[in-house]
Amino acid sequence: IDLAATIEALGTFVDPTTAKCHHLSYVRTTEELHDKLTSFAHARDVRENWLDDVWHAWDSNRSMEDLHPTHPSAFKRTVLQELHEMPPALRRLAEPTGDPFLLELGPPPPLVEPPVRQNQPG
Repeated sequence: IDLAATIEALGTFVDPTTAKCHHLSYVRTTEELHDKLTSFAHARDVRENWLDDVWHAWDSNRSMEDLHPTHPSAFKRTVLQELHEMPPALRRLAEPTGDPFLLELGPPPPLVEPPVRQNQPG
């Protein structure tokens, strides 16, 4: 089964104004991320120079778009959220130091905005 094609054909299941996704796969140090990107199942699909062009560049350009290392538009952009707006599990990540900016090491856990899909006749 081609999961990506199936999702594309079915469209969005939840209205984007209702759903929020806090994706934490990339909340890691640069070294940890490099290890992940060179060893996970999709390592051959990672965009060339992604660590430099996106990961490192994000610190000086937080309005960047198309952030995902293998499917750029899957992570359209990050949306800054106040610590108190995050789910309790994410807020707890900042509790050991009390530093709300702990969540901003590298690209923060993004609120992923999916690509806008046009209504499909149906």
